[in-house]
Amino acid sequence: DDAGKYELTVENPHGKKTIGTYVKVYDTPGPPEEVVVKGATSKTAVIDWDPPSKDGGKPVNNYVLEKKIVGRHTWSTVDDNIVKTAYTVYNLIEGNQYLFRVIAENDFGYGEPGELPEPIFAADPVDQPDPPKKFEVTETSPTHISLRWTKPDYDGGSRITSYIVEMRFTDSEEWVKCTQINALRYTITEVIPNQDYMLRIFAQNTGAMSVPKEIGPVTAKEPIMPATLDLSALPGDEVIVKQGSDWTISIPYQGYPAPTAQWFRGMGNLRETNRVSTKTGGGVTMLSIRQVLKADGGKYSVQVSNPAGSQTADINVKIIGRPGPPNGPVVIEDVTPESCVLNWKPPTDDGGSDVTNYVIEKSDNRGATWVYVSSGVKRHQLKVTKLTENKEYLFKISAENRFGVGSPLKSDSVVAKLPYDPPSEPRNPTVSDVCRDSMTISWEESASDGGSEITGYICERKERNSNRWVKINRVPMKHLT
Repeated sequence: DDAGKYELTVENPHGKKTIGTYVKVYDTPGPPEEVVVKGATSKTAVIDWDPPSKDGGKPVNNYVLEKKIVGRHTWSTVDDNIVKTAYTVYNLIEGNQYLFRVIAENDFGYGEPGELPEPIFAADPVDQPDPPKKFEVTETSPTHISLRWTKPDYDGGSRITSYIVEMRFTDSEEWVKCTQINALRYTITEVIPNQDYMLRIFAQNTGAMSVPKEIGPVTAKEPIMPATLDLSALPGDEVIVKQGSDWTISIPYQGYPAPTAQWFRGMGNLRETNRVSTKTGGGVTMLSIRQVLKADGGKYSVQVSNPAGSQTADINVKIIGRPGPPNGPVVIEDVTPESCVLNWKPPTDDGGSDVTNYVIEKSDNRGATWVYVSSGVKRHQLKVTKLTENKEYLFKISAENRFGVGSPLKSDSVVAKLPYDPPSEPRNPTVSDVCRDSMTISWEESASDGGSEITGYICERKERNSNRWVKINRVPMKHLT
């Protein structure tokens, strides 16, 4: 700036004199201008620039080209003896972002660098990606607008590197860039309360930007949204839960102001215990049951509500697992000293799976210990054999399905014997009409027939000094003499 024409004037009472001279300042050159990338691939980039507008008073001898990977602090020299204003850079690393700068040199040294304004991706040319999907407002207030979106269906053949969010006033055509991020949500905080905005988003891959996806108008104010439930995750009208498992159902909800949630069981409020609990927050309400029991089955309901509205959903829970006990009582028939026949009915609750068989056990010590009789019974009847005469037995019967063996049905006790007792002894036997080779024996009927009609009597005799009794009649006789 000090270069130019200078004048010196001297003056006295007799006159004045002016002389002039030209000053030329020599310096290093200024920065090269209009540094651009004319083309780039995954391995190369063509850098182009214009000479500096100020050469420092001496011609530019050559240029120095430097590069830097975005995120690093140091520049590396690509070439320090370039005479043209274009250069092809080789050996780039695919996927990296690069910055380039060019420095002009004259006889007085190196000047200030001219830098590429935006980094470039080392990537082969790609297609334009589709715009992001499901671009929507998740929350508004007088101080912010929160947005979210999902990835585009087509990335243009290269990974999506960032998303660009812009906004404008509804009465303006000028778009303002809010952010460029690689996340799938963003909150705009620089808003004016109660102002209406138009919003748009672009997807950027390594070489191209999508067309915008636009929404609006959106007002920066507290919204009023009725409480609603997202029931898309429910499997249907009935939820199947395995007995003994830990079960949780999560139902998303939305609304503003933030809704409250209330759970019900049947017609009343759900009673929470150390096994049964609910939790609501973060846009999800959950019901959790630990160690699920058969009794936990039935109808559950959840209601979300806020000042703008409410919604209720019913959930029918079916518990599957081991079957319930067979229906009784156990009917015991055809009892003998060695066997008996057990009869029962199928369980009312099959556990949500067909009963495959029944497990039969017996005890001869009043239930202190149990012994398996059979575990493969398909019918509702079993003949139990190999009993010990006059022993008292208990039986228990359990149904089994694919989830396991259920709780048992127990029988009444039964004694392994004939269904009647021996008759009592005949009463009042007498001897009459005693002769040398005969006598008459008479008696009265037994006091008890043992539960069965007496079919006859057997008479026996023995010598006075003998211990051996001998039957007199081989066939029982019905008369009493």
